[in-house]
Amino acid sequence: MLLAFLIYLAEVSGSIKHVSGWFIVLLIFSICVFAIYTMVSDDEDNRKGMEFGKRVLKCLSIALILSMIVNIVIPKSSTVYLMAGAYMGTEVAKSPDISEKLSKINKIIDYKLNDLLDELKEKSEAKSSKSED
Repeated sequence: MLLAFLIYLAEVSGSIKHVSGWFIVLLIFSICVFAIYTMVSDDEDNRKGMEFGKRVLKCLSIALILSMIVNIVIPKSSTVYLMAGAYMGTEVAKSPDISEKLSKINKIIDYKLNDLLDELKEKSEAKSSKSED
């Protein structure tokens, strides 16, 4: 069940990252527009427009900072897939059946390596005895 959730999370995180990236671009554009609006409405007659522009700039700046945090914190979908693979690998390695098989495989490898080392020693001894003759 956890693996299915991680795969779902991988797809969702990719979409969220994509949408938040576009949202950041839109917020930067909006901040530029309202900054120009605030500078233009700097007259004494248009005091309300200037205050409104400043409030909107504050709200957009906060939204931009939060969006950037979300974009940074949410992992890429490939990272979530790697995490899912690592999780499944550790779960498989913890399985008693797999542990038993891995220990048997290690024994077989050790025996085979010992046999190869013995053969290599015999060949080197045979060469050294031939060179002495």
